[in-house]
Amino acid sequence: MDISIISQLLHDSQLIDLTWDSRTCCLRMTCTCLRKDIDGSELPDTAVDLIFRDVTAIAIFWGPASHEVRPSRCPSFAKATIEGVRERFMGAGEFGLTVSSPPDLCELETGCGVKWVAGDFDAVKAGEYRFAVEAWGDLMSSGPDDLQVNLAIFCDQIDTEAGSVPLTLEQWHEQFGAWWRASEEHWDEGDDALADEDEAPEEDEDHEDDPVLEDALIPAGESEVDLAYCPPDRPGFDVTDPEIPAELIAPIRNFHQGHLARDWHRMAIAYPDRRVSPEDRATALEGQYLDYLWGRWQYIRAVDDWWQEGQRACVTVRGIEHCAPMDDDPAENAETVITYGLRQSEGRWVIRTWSQGWPRYDSAPEAIQPTPWKDEWVLD
Repeated sequence: MDISIISQLLHDSQLIDLTWDSRTCCLRMTCTCLRKDIDGSELPDTAVDLIFRDVTAIAIFWGPASHEVRPSRCPSFAKATIEGVRERFMGAGEFGLTVSSPPDLCELETGCGVKWVAGDFDAVKAGEYRFAVEAWGDLMSSGPDDLQVNLAIFCDQIDTEAGSVPLTLEQWHEQFGAWWRASEEHWDEGDDALADEDEAPEEDEDHEDDPVLEDALIPAGESEVDLAYCPPDRPGFDVTDPEIPAELIAPIRNFHQGHLARDWHRMAIAYPDRRVSPEDRATALEGQYLDYLWGRWQYIRAVDDWWQEGQRACVTVRGIEHCAPMDDDPAENAETVITYGLRQSEGRWVIRTWSQGWPRYDSAPEAIQPTPWKDEWVLD
C-alpha cells in the first residue's frame, strides 16, 4: 500500500505528542485517529505513532495565514522549536500531514521565515532521502496577524505503531474503514429513530446518551450532475489592465480559460502540484471538476487589486459566476470576487491558493470602479 495514504488515514486527527531525538535522527509523532477494530468494536486506544527514521533535515517554516497579507507584514513565529510546534499543533483545530516523493518545496522556498532543526536546504536539494513529509496545524483563523506554521521532515523510513506494536498500513486502513462503516450505521439508526420519533416515549434528561464523535461527522449528500450541460460560450478571462504585470495575470487566465475548455493540462500548468507530474495533476483536476467541483464557471472581467513582494503575489479579480441547474434549482449568474495567492516557482508564477466571495451575500465588497460588463449578463 502506498505510504501517501497516511494523509487520508489521519482524517480528523489530533496531535497529542511530538518528540525529536537528534542522537538517533528519529522524530516521533503521536496522533488520535478514526479507528475501530475490524469487527466494529471499540479499540482501547485509537492513537497511532508515526516514527520518522534516518532524518536528513527538519524545517519549521511559516507565513501569513491569509494569502492576502504581504510578506513584509508577516509576524515572526517566536517559538520556532520542536516544543513550540508541538504546543501549536496540539492546540490546532485541524491537524494534517502529507507524504510525497518528490517533494513540493514551493512553500518552504517562498516562506516568510524558516528555522532548520536539522540539516539545511542544501541537504534537501541534494535529495538524499526517500520521503518528504509536511505537517501543519490549522488554528482556523486567518486574520492579518495570524500565522500558518508548517513542519517539513525529510527522511528515509516511516514506521507506524499502535500501543508500541507495529501497525501495518493495511491494518490501519481496515480499521479506518471499520470506523466509517460504524459511522454510516450510526447515521442510518439515527434516520430510523427520527422516523419513529412521534411514537417514542420521552426520555429522562439525566439518562440521555453521551455525545459521540460520529454525530459530529455528518455524511455528505449527493446530487445528480449533467456533464453534457454547456456553460455560456464567452471568454473565461477578458481583462485589460496595463498596471498589473502580464506574468501575474497569465496563470489566472490559463486556469479559467482551461476550465471552460476542459483543457485540464492548461489548468495543471497554472495550478500545479509539484509532488506529481503535470499529466497526473491534469488527471486529478479532471476528476475533481467533472465530479464534486462540477457546475460552477467564473468569467473574469476586472482586476480589483494586486501586489507582489519577492516570490509571493496576490491578485483580486471580479467577474460573473455561472452555476448550472442543480436538482430543482435553475441556472443562475452572480457577481463574484476571487483573490488568488500566487507563488513564483521554478521561474514562473503559479496559483497556490484562492478565496472567493459574492457581493450579494456580503462576503465580498461592491465594486468601486464601473462595471459595464455586468450589463451583458442576466443576474439573479
